[in-house]
Amino acid sequence: MRKQLIIASILVATAVGCCRREQDVYVEVTVLNTGLEAADGCGWMIKSGSTYYKPVNLPSKYQKDGSTINVSYHLLNTNYSCGLGNSKYPEVSIDKIK
Repeated sequence: MRKQLIIASILVATAVGCCRREQDVYVEVTVLNTGLEAADGCGWMIKSGSTYYKPVNLPSKYQKDGSTINVSYHLLNTNYSCGLGNSKYPEVSIDKIK
């Protein structure tokens, strides 16, 4: 009987543990139009605090210079080079927007 109770407890703990989902973390960012890339700008960027990021998938309905949005994103392993000084900015992929 004791063995069955232990096995049942382990099964319940495993079932509960496998069903947990991570919560999305949202960050407030400012959307910036830094100018046409052909004219030495960097296109659409987002700014969080003092850090600039190049989103690879910012939907056009959110491309409003100076607007503030809440995004959930993840960093990519690439940098985006642009501008006269060939500045490099981390690229991000936006997962969700509120």
